[in-house]
Amino acid sequence: MLVVYQCFFDLRPKECIEELYDFRDELNKLIACYRDGRIAVILGIRRMGKSSLLRSFLNSYGIPHTLIDARRIILNEGGSEH
Repeated sequence: MLVVYQCFFDLRPKECIEELYDFRDELNKLIACYRDGRIAVILGIRRMGKSSLLRSFLNSYGIPHTLIDARRIILNEGGSEH
């Protein structure tokens, strides 16, 4: 059996501000934190646009950055290998 779902939005993270939808308040807070030299923490449930917000902000303002996907980091502590 084949099930096909129609997707109204592109599911990949957005890369520029023009692609974001309804994130103006969050974007303004990020801009204010950056200008004031403060640290910003972006929290939220899965698939709400946290990565898109961050990527769009960094790319649109030309801020040099490195993104690390911490979900793929595996630590081996205790000396035993598995």
